[in-house]
Amino acid sequence: MAISAASEDRVVNEVKRLCNAGLDQRTLLGEVAECLRRAVPSEAFCLSATDPSSELVTHAVAGGFGGLKGGRLFFEHIYLESDVNGYDGISERWSQPVMLLSEATGGRLERSIRYRELTGPLGL
Repeated sequence: MAISAASEDRVVNEVKRLCNAGLDQRTLLGEVAECLRRAVPSEAFCLSATDPSSELVTHAVAGGFGGLKGGRLFFEHIYLESDVNGYDGISERWSQPVMLLSEATGGRLERSIRYRELTGPLGL
């Protein structure tokens, strides 16, 4: 579903406003997630804040990943295992903020541990 340029501008401006509103990380992530979900409906989402020095996730907001069990599994894969699209923070690809899993796996989604153990079983 594509959104109009005017709608996109409104979303970007709202996210900028929220980022400059002095909110704590948890509140900011929740507000940004709600803003983005209104503009871009999705089956699941995850937004996170990271510590700039260590690049470790400090707060996250997610939906559609199976609650706490799914969240735990997701973060275990981020920090403890290497995956095809470099989500482990070691790969050069980490500097690319968005990558389609279908591209990273050459169309073979089962090559990704997160797909095999989390998003695939959830039907995502």
